[in-house]
Amino acid sequence: MLWALVISATAMAPHVGPDEVVAARAQELHARAIVVDTHDDTTMRLVSEPAFDLGARNSTGSIDISRMRQGGLDALFFSIYMPGDVTGPLAVKRALQQIDKVREAVRAHPRELMLATSVTDIRRAVAERKIAALMGMEGGHMIDADLGMLRTYAALGVRYMTLTHSRNTTWADSSGDTAAHNGLTPFGKDVVRELNRLGVMVDVSHVSDKTFYDTLEVTTAPVIASHSSCRALSNSPRNMTDDMLRALARNGGVIMINYHLDFISEAFRTAKPPAAVQAQLDGAAKQCGKDFPGLSAQVSLTGIKRCNARRNAIYCGSSISSINAASRENGWGTTAEPRLCPDQLWRLAVLTSLTPGGPLWRVSPGNPFPCGRYYGGALRAFSCGFIAWVQHGDRPR
Repeated sequence: MLWALVISATAMAPHVGPDEVVAARAQELHARAIVVDTHDDTTMRLVSEPAFDLGARNSTGSIDISRMRQGGLDALFFSIYMPGDVTGPLAVKRALQQIDKVREAVRAHPRELMLATSVTDIRRAVAERKIAALMGMEGGHMIDADLGMLRTYAALGVRYMTLTHSRNTTWADSSGDTAAHNGLTPFGKDVVRELNRLGVMVDVSHVSDKTFYDTLEVTTAPVIASHSSCRALSNSPRNMTDDMLRALARNGGVIMINYHLDFISEAFRTAKPPAAVQAQLDGAAKQCGKDFPGLSAQVSLTGIKRCNARRNAIYCGSSISSINAASRENGWGTTAEPRLCPDQLWRLAVLTSLTPGGPLWRVSPGNPFPCGRYYGGALRAFSCGFIAWVQHGDRPR
């Protein structure tokens, strides 16, 4: 039926070329999908700019309700973030302040936003034409080496935690620091186990290679790399090696490709953004298959004053779909379902208890995904309308 509509439209407008047909199809799929931003740094603006209002169309930054609507964004994880050198009680205090700001932003815009802590909540928000607001914590230093604080954050709505930021914690090594623990300490492994028990996703972006492998040895649920790219194409220690990508695929986890230009090679810096992103996606897919990569951007507030600024062009307005079009031209699926990112992210969310029913083995077939099937205890979706991606916005790096 969908292809019939495309063929019919082409026949009515013979001057329309194949690129335009692909772009129109990608835009249609994008509009039909549930689009998720799994890492957004606009939380910092909520804290540091008293006059900032998500409900207003802002002339700076990357995110507000107007532009989320324009870009077709259905759900986003507000990042709870501070630098890794902010530790102890101060880190806890600032984290709680940020969580409060997110919750207050939702309270201030009840017609547009809905606080979500589960896949069920996201689906309900979409059904009510609202944007689902979730929270992810970028850096384990904010728990102050206290599993009780981790439980508190989970109770307040945090649904993933990045084990480290750019500095080591007292229990895990970061890719941005000199190794001090040879990966995870015994307490660090307890953190992973507690995240699994709580149903909070484990995020391995930013961590050292050894921390990554230690995490995979301990976790009983798939993990997420919320904003990482391919080291073979851009030699940043924050990016993932081919071996890491293959290990992530065996774990059943998801990598969200970070398309901030600092994590794409110099050659890509001068390329058109969709082509640069597609090269990164292809590099990841060669190692772990097309079911596992998604998209992540790291859009800086500094220097981006307009929506059409080059570094921000992929996110703003309808131009996200240009990536979907490029990926379809490169063979990322010829059926009616969106491919970037497929339901792997949703399956991961179910496996780690983002649904109220608990882990996947506690969820009855058909709930939460009426279009899903179970294979060996894992949900494998088919013909579903989901695109998951992350727009690491409003803060550099």
